[in-house]
Amino acid sequence: MSVPLAPSRSRRALRVAAFVVTSTLGVVAIALVATLSVAAVPGATQPAAGRLEITGMGVVLWLGAIVVACSFLARRRLPWVALAGAAVLVLALQLDGTAAILVLGSVLAHVRGRIRWVQAGIAAALVVVAVVRDALRGADGVVPFLLPREAPATAVALSIVLAGTGLVLAVAYGLIVRASTRARRAEVDAERSEHRAGALAERLDVVDRRAELSQAMHDGVARTLTHVHLQAAVLRDQADLTPHARATADELVAQARRASIELQDVQRAIEADFGPQAPGGMLPERGLADAVALVHDARAAGHRIDAGIVLTGTSPLTPAIDRTAYWILSEALTNAAKHAPPADVIAVTVSGDERAGIRIVVENAVGDGSAVGSGTGVARMRSQAVAAGGSLSAGADERGRFRVEARLPWAGPGADLGSVRAHQDRDRRG
Repeated sequence: MSVPLAPSRSRRALRVAAFVVTSTLGVVAIALVATLSVAAVPGATQPAAGRLEITGMGVVLWLGAIVVACSFLARRRLPWVALAGAAVLVLALQLDGTAAILVLGSVLAHVRGRIRWVQAGIAAALVVVAVVRDALRGADGVVPFLLPREAPATAVALSIVLAGTGLVLAVAYGLIVRASTRARRAEVDAERSEHRAGALAERLDVVDRRAELSQAMHDGVARTLTHVHLQAAVLRDQADLTPHARATADELVAQARRASIELQDVQRAIEADFGPQAPGGMLPERGLADAVALVHDARAAGHRIDAGIVLTGTSPLTPAIDRTAYWILSEALTNAAKHAPPADVIAVTVSGDERAGIRIVVENAVGDGSAVGSGTGVARMRSQAVAAGGSLSAGADERGRFRVEARLPWAGPGADLGSVRAHQDRDRRG
């Protein structure tokens, strides 16, 4: 399974270099503009011999501005720190709003969630405060100080235009970078989805092939083994068999059972590589979904079967109940085929739902008693039914027919795909 590679070292180095360069430029820009705006703070400078000299307070303001400008470095991981630094420059030190403009662009570009709009609003408000305060200073403002020959109104208007241009550029930068980042992430996600889709397609192809193989084994080999087992069991209990033939039939029955178990092991081995996401297995051990096939096999063996299979439950059976019900039906049908006269019609009824549970009835004529079984079939069926929480009765009814009736609980929904498949097959068969 192929997965997209992580960003290369060169790409990471380029990102780090870009962050260092932009951070350095931002800090330098904030410091330079703050140095110029110190002259507009009352008491920070004083005239001396036709020029301005910086006072002690001005030095403190300048040094403070240099230190606070470094908070811009935290604009991505700790935007509130950078925003607090901009607030200190504007509100406490009464300097310009350059830091707030730069923080505004960074917030819109890199901060996620609705909180970015709150932070952007605070940054914009700091810029407005700085511009309004500078306009109220008149000729002592930053722009009039830098452009002394311009009229005060022109200087104020120019400061407003510069601040507005800075806000527009910051917003545009933030939105463009954010859109670019989202496009890049979408591209990476699309590449990952493409890789995952390709891997999933390969996986599903393997699953389909394994499922087809397991289905072929289930529908072909398993049904043939069931047919062989049924025929061998009928042959074994014929009264006119020689001891050697009966022993051969016994061995054939045993081999058919072993082959069925080995076939199930092979199916599990085929399905074992599907991983923990595949609940249970792709195909179950035989259950009531295979009851129709069992009746067809008995008819193919020459027996007359009148079958009615109607299950109206809306939830799937648990796998254990499903297997037990199929086994009891198979055993009862085998016994009926052994003991019923050749012209007799064996009656098979399977019904049930969540409320009433499962009811299995197999009836056949008693015959002349020539077909003598081992006598343990009924006991085995009864023990299996009791172990599943049900009951089983067997014996001649008032019409003289031998009747096997088993009742099993429906139980809850199954935990694997076996019972789900059985339920779906029953729906398709009506």
